[in-house]
Amino acid sequence: QHEVARLALVAGQVAQSACDGVMIDVGSGQGHLSRLLAYGHHVRVVCLEAQDQFISGAMKFDNQLEMAVEKFYRKQCVSQHFRQPLMLHVFYNPTWILTLLHRW
Repeated sequence: QHEVARLALVAGQVAQSACDGVMIDVGSGQGHLSRLLAYGHHVRVVCLEAQDQFISGAMKFDNQLEMAVEKFYRKQCVSQHFRQPLMLHVFYNPTWILTLLHRW
């Protein structure tokens, strides 16, 4: 968790200053980094993951966090909405990624 928090701090600063507040997380797993970027650093994140179970887990964690945040703000009588990371199910392989990066 400590490494994810440190990486999110740096990636969030880069996203805001050089990437117009948008990042793509390739191989996002359960979305821990993306969630911290989206909720903690207001970065728009697209998560690319090939494993259905990781995407399901990430969406579960996102929903749990969203409910906890909304409950907290309801108690404080404050309206606040956080942007959930967009989770896309995309099959990819190393050759596809290398081809894409080479063209870019």
